[in-house]
Amino acid sequence: TKLSSLFGKNDTVVVYHLMMGPNDAKACKSCCYIADELDAQRPYLLTHTDVVFVAEAPVAKLKPFADSKGWKAPV
Repeated sequence: TKLSSLFGKNDTVVVYHLMMGPNDAKACKSCCYIADELDAQRPYLLTHTDVVFVAEAPVAKLKPFADSKGWKAPV
């Protein structure tokens, strides 16, 4: 994925790094709290910026976890 594709229609992107490694079943509780809050603010943030979540865990593991939390931000 090209970095420019993360920006969407805006010229700013917020990248939040979840502490979730390749061998972890889920992200840390503090990271989940922050991600919950960032995701809840996406409607406002999207007027100015885009929000994406990243982690060391592979997308095949991160995506189902993010879906289980109900997060809408891309991973």
